[in-house]
Amino acid sequence: RQFDIQPASQPEFGYGPGWHAEEFELDTGRTWRWTSERAVLQFDGEPQAVRMTIRGETPLRYFDRPPTVKLTAAGDTLAQFVPSTDFEWSATVSAEAMTKSGGEIAIETDRIYLPGQVEGTADDRHLGLRIFDLSVTPV
Repeated sequence: RQFDIQPASQPEFGYGPGWHAEEFELDTGRTWRWTSERAVLQFDGEPQAVRMTIRGETPLRYFDRPPTVKLTAAGDTLAQFVPSTDFEWSATVSAEAMTKSGGEIAIETDRIYLPGQVEGTADDRHLGLRIFDLSVTPV
């Protein structure tokens, strides 16, 4: 007897509170999105385990020491790291954590850059991490 194994559906998510608008560099076409101190990803559909991979710029371009970055769900820390160079970081979020958090997973950082204050401009954003790519795949 043969069984058809259906691949898990691709998780759908949106950028919730704490994410800044996507930016781009005209010359290269490179895009990025900044987090604030707490940036929420909002997942839709049936809760499922996922693997998140985040690729970003070294925070040491803006800070004198690396931040502690956490992936959280409903206040629980799922994973954490301390990026001191350009980074690619992956972590798994269980279906249970997705259910408990109502599909809201946050990226939190303990350091923020205040461009207006530092650069003397009207930019009042709180910039945490500069993220070039964020992918989510089913586990």
